[in-house]
Amino acid sequence: MTPLTHVLLGAVLMGDLIAALFFVRFWKRTDDRFFLFFAASFIAIAVSRVVVDEYIPPIGYEPFGYMIRILSYLFIIAGILYKNIGVRVRRTVTPPRSAPLPQEHLL
Repeated sequence: MTPLTHVLLGAVLMGDLIAALFFVRFWKRTDDRFFLFFAASFIAIAVSRVVVDEYIPPIGYEPFGYMIRILSYLFIIAGILYKNIGVRVRRTVTPPRSAPLPQEHLL
């Protein structure tokens, strides 16, 4: 691999990891697992890129890297299924307890 290829691979990896960090931040804000599935998918894609593009070709275990990519796609499918047909949790909003009205407002 040429040095330019290493630089470009690093830039793509950085983009994958930054996308994963954004999804983790969205997950922390909303507490929705949908974003966590997408973060896991981007991390798996980053690992796959390192394995397939950097380490595996000289060894010859390229299918392992592609299985990681399939795993990342399965994370996306699982997130979509969880969001659409997962356990529906009803979040009821309880009205705030209001203080009793003063007597002069009741007249």
